[in-house]
Amino acid sequence: MGERAPRAAGVVEARTAVAHAVTLRPDRAMYQLYHGIALYEAERQRVRDLQACGDHRPPEAVELDRSMLQLDAARDALVLATKLEPALWRAHYYLGRIYRDLDDTRRAAQQFTAALKTHPGHHFSYIALSELYRRWGYVDQALAVATLGTTRWRRPTPRSCGSRSGWPTTPSTPTTRRSTRSAGRSPPRRTMHGRSFRAASSTSAGAISRAPGAISRT
Repeated sequence: MGERAPRAAGVVEARTAVAHAVTLRPDRAMYQLYHGIALYEAERQRVRDLQACGDHRPPEAVELDRSMLQLDAARDALVLATKLEPALWRAHYYLGRIYRDLDDTRRAAQQFTAALKTHPGHHFSYIALSELYRRWGYVDQALAVATLGTTRWRRPTPRSCGSRSGWPTTPSTPTTRRSTRSAGRSPPRRTMHGRSFRAASSTSAGAISRAPGAISRT
């Protein structure tokens, strides 16, 4: 308990700071993004603590009761973030989580798909979307999403670290591609179990397009 108190205080301070920033500049997409995330995580922790208190168990041992969550404020902040900056993939991902917690699975699938269209390498969105399709009984689509995710996932590199903030990544240019070839290194070919990335994407996208909230090839 003693260790959780300072951590909880830090979360409250961070949430207060983000809320103040949003008050000063509500037109900043990143402020709305982090405000929405802070509200979402704080609400989940609030409900978890309530359940833990009632069950006399530590919070980490509690299975979250999503019906107790009050997520309107977090959802509104993230929706505004996506309106201010539609390519903010992290906002789409968290909106997908919120709609999933609210049992609005169709909107959840649409948001996870929007996140992947902007950031095709975000493996958590593939996992979440695949699980939604599995719940609906779209087994082929669930497998297709999971397969596509394994072909598109890449280990983070210093050049791609900026994408983790939620902003769109900067595409490579002919100059950077030429410099790679001139150094004697050919671009890596992404494969999965002997199949090329292009073939895997084509096969998966055909199955995925038949499901609600389907992700299209990017």
